[in-house]
Amino acid sequence: MTASTSPVVDVAARRSTSPHPHALAAAVVLGLLAVALVARTAFLLWEPPFDGSMHYDAVAPLRGTYWGMHLLVGGPSFAITWVAVAILAARLARGRSAIVTIAASVVIAVGGILFALVVTAEALPFALAADPAVLSEADGRAAFDLLNAHLDVVAPGIVGSQAAVALGMLVLLVTSLVTRALPRWLAIAGLASLAVFAAVPFELLPRAATIASDLVQTLLVAGIGWCGLRAPAQPAPRR
Repeated sequence: MTASTSPVVDVAARRSTSPHPHALAAAVVLGLLAVALVARTAFLLWEPPFDGSMHYDAVAPLRGTYWGMHLLVGGPSFAITWVAVAILAARLARGRSAIVTIAASVVIAVGGILFALVVTAEALPFALAADPAVLSEADGRAAFDLLNAHLDVVAPGIVGSQAAVALGMLVLLVTSLVTRALPRWLAIAGLASLAVFAAVPFELLPRAATIASDLVQTLLVAGIGWCGLRAPAQPAPRR
């Protein structure tokens, strides 16, 4: 048997052409991110507008769909989006700044999970108040008024989790700009998007502005995820 046909060489050749398990796992995570982003966009387009209060006339016609969409689409899509992009962002870690990138990714994931939990929990009392099998219309409207008057109970969780995601993204983008782990234009576009998100009160603007902002965020997150997938594997440390 010649060297070109030896089993050892054949095994080595197969190993060299087969995808690395880490790369395959990253591709699966990117697929989950893509599905989550589509679901998240569909949810945001479907969700009744929020102008600082929830309105009985907007929620009641949706009946059980309102809670079902939050439980099965909105909450999971937010959680999967931020966890998936955090995993892929961690692949952008480079050199001495690797610990910073990884820490930022953890903050993004934790903040995203908390945000998904809070916004899902927030929907349940409104869903029950709008359900005619639970409360009459008069009682339901009164319950909406009561709940809207106490949105400050969940506001810290929503604002805090959003701030955590934004902080993690800020650190990630600045670090990636320095290490060139992301294309320069993508990092700058991400930083500009964060600045706009922090400065503009979108809840006071027409719904089209909110949708446009969400679509821009979706494209940026998808771009970061794609770059994370394409990031070269880092060599293992020497012993």
